[in-house]
Amino acid sequence: MSESITARQKLESQQTENQAVAKEFAANNDEAVIYKLLGPVLLKQDKSEATMAVEARLGYIAKEIERVERQIGEARGESDRVRGEVS
Repeated sequence: MSESITARQKLESQQTENQAVAKEFAANNDEAVIYKLLGPVLLKQDKSEATMAVEARLGYIAKEIERVERQIGEARGESDRVRGEVS
């Protein structure tokens, strides 16, 4: 269960970072220059493409958080069941 909790914390951190990026994109005008870090190279990227990538990433992270939450719930249920059997 601790692995699932650690995974959830990591996902929540990634979600917060991506939400900050999405907020920055919303604050910038359409002519703002956006660069994507690809290894040691910065590549110029279209704002709409970058925005779609961040939104897709946020959707993926939200689904992963839900999946991990279900795992944590199942682990807690199993733990409670075993605890009940032992006592």
